[in-house]
Amino acid sequence: PCHYLSHLIGHEGEGSILKLLKDLKWATSLSAGPSPESYSSHSLFLISIELTDEGNDHVEECCKIVFQYLELLRREGIQEWIFEELKNVGETKFHFRDKQSAGYYVREICSGMQVYDRSDLLLAIHQVPREFREDAIRAALDVMTVDRARVLWLSPAHKGKVSGVEPWYKTEYEAEPMSEALAGELRSCGLNERLRLPARNQFIPTNFDLVEPEEGFDRPRMVRKTESSEVWYKPDTRFKTPKGQVYLSLVMPESYATPEAAVCTNLLTKLLVDSMNEVTYYAEVAGLAYGVQSTTTGMQLIFSGYSHKLLVLAEEVLRRLLAYEPNEERFGVLKEQMQKDFENTKFDQPYQQAIYHTSILCLQKKWHIEEYLDVLSRLSFAEFQEFLGRLMRRVSTQSMFLGNLTEAQCVGFSEKLEEIFAEAGSRPTFGSQAPEKRVMELPAGAGRSYSRPVGNEDEENGAVNIVFQIGLDSPKRNVTLQLWVQIAERAAFHSLRSVEQIGYIVCVMGWDSHQVKNVYFILQSSTHHPVAIDTSVEKFLVEFEKRLAEMPDQEFADQKQSLKQSKLEKLKNLAQEGKRYWKEIEEGTLSFRRQEVEVEELEGVTLAELREFHVRHFERGSKERRKLSVRIVSGNMPKREDAEEGERIEDVYKFKRGLQTYSLI
Repeated sequence: PCHYLSHLIGHEGEGSILKLLKDLKWATSLSAGPSPESYSSHSLFLISIELTDEGNDHVEECCKIVFQYLELLRREGIQEWIFEELKNVGETKFHFRDKQSAGYYVREICSGMQVYDRSDLLLAIHQVPREFREDAIRAALDVMTVDRARVLWLSPAHKGKVSGVEPWYKTEYEAEPMSEALAGELRSCGLNERLRLPARNQFIPTNFDLVEPEEGFDRPRMVRKTESSEVWYKPDTRFKTPKGQVYLSLVMPESYATPEAAVCTNLLTKLLVDSMNEVTYYAEVAGLAYGVQSTTTGMQLIFSGYSHKLLVLAEEVLRRLLAYEPNEERFGVLKEQMQKDFENTKFDQPYQQAIYHTSILCLQKKWHIEEYLDVLSRLSFAEFQEFLGRLMRRVSTQSMFLGNLTEAQCVGFSEKLEEIFAEAGSRPTFGSQAPEKRVMELPAGAGRSYSRPVGNEDEENGAVNIVFQIGLDSPKRNVTLQLWVQIAERAAFHSLRSVEQIGYIVCVMGWDSHQVKNVYFILQSSTHHPVAIDTSVEKFLVEFEKRLAEMPDQEFADQKQSLKQSKLEKLKNLAQEGKRYWKEIEEGTLSFRRQEVEVEELEGVTLAELREFHVRHFERGSKERRKLSVRIVSGNMPKREDAEEGERIEDVYKFKRGLQTYSLI
């Protein structure tokens, strides 16, 4: 019963609670459903609404709209056709469920065993309705009354105006009975003419026939290339499922030319998603998904789900993108939300801030959040409109189609896409406007350090990201780095966390910056200053060199075998395959057999080569070592007087101007 009600109350299409609240500029999101936990054995049905600043002044009106929708459900009655749609969608998801990790599946089964009978278990945990029970749904709806309601209003506006303090986290709060005036208004709220039940879902798939792939079609092929587009295609040869994926990159030179352009492009993606929600929400309910995000080269759109209606959704989204006319009110709401999101990055964990500032230092072209905030504080609706007018004057596309789709379908869609852009007045980009993703080549020899105070002055933790830049993508270099990281991560965890007790976050990992390979040491602590952590990492590297020198041949062989097994682990679903292939296309490397090629290289890596790799890239004093320490320092830490290795970076952009960049593909 709650599945039926959460579907309707949480709907985001035309006539829904959320659509009305968005139109009133009072909310940005809504979710509804039974509580995942049970308090005192009483089940709770939660309706959570994320309010705008203006919405905080209209909380009672928001509550009234919710109860008006509940009144609508009572008067319209329980609709069997809605139940049948949910049943069809549930059965489809159950029959074509992607493979998942064994651990997650076991946890899911065990949790369900606490609630459901064995005969109902699998269908119940996957929310597959079986029998239309109007009485059961009606019974659940009948208890959703004002007398059973509790309103929890979270807002910074309450600070200093409440008297209670809960004992565990010292959170300030106030608990009081709902006023008789509000309760009476909610009981007699009546109907709202702007609220109605959702329409029938045209995106529910009905054709699950599988495409028969050609022989030997085991990796993507370029099936079309024109002045304005490049199309890659690979049918499903692994999973035999009626699903597909479409990756589409819109290359738009204007999109990231300046901080102003980057902000406007990002804001456009949010406004676009917001404006299409009443259409695309139906697709998401039916098992389709899409995402739109701004990138440093333009926009990236990803569509996935059942192949029957996948290209229909993709075409609808693209047509709406090109025909989009911004709404000034929604512009104001989403601009405010974006500004808050950027401002709230100062509350990110210190290690996340260290990684962010590493990207600012190492990527040739990356605008700073502080620049975005400055742009947003001045950006007008007229300026945004003016930018949209020139954004798509030059557009080229790069796409990949994967799964249960024919080559003819994909080529035909690409041809239609070119026609749509041409009709909108877009022309192909010039060759001179091809995007460049450049990475700074760190100085060799003595390391460099960059320090910055943590964003939140109340934060007790500091963090450091110590970067060792290894070099450009190549099979031999890649597997040697991966083998080094595999051996080092456990040793570092033991030495730096268990023995030195630096903190809970101690991580050693490989990190790709486009085609440049790096090793990151990421550590966070409330007791160790970032400079002291840096010293500890250097000490660990000396100890680790001794371990490599003393490593028995059999242990080295076991490490190589472990890495080989992880690299040859079978993909679990189409999404994993899509991400792997799209990264090769997007970066221009096109190494679709990367795992197999690197395993072949791994067979030839010797222990002596691994030791030499360590000396060249990690030993202090090596003329080839390229090290950068990015430190986020908490004001609550004692100051350090330690002598620091290498030069300290004071001016980020002056530092970058003095560096060369790697030559990428």
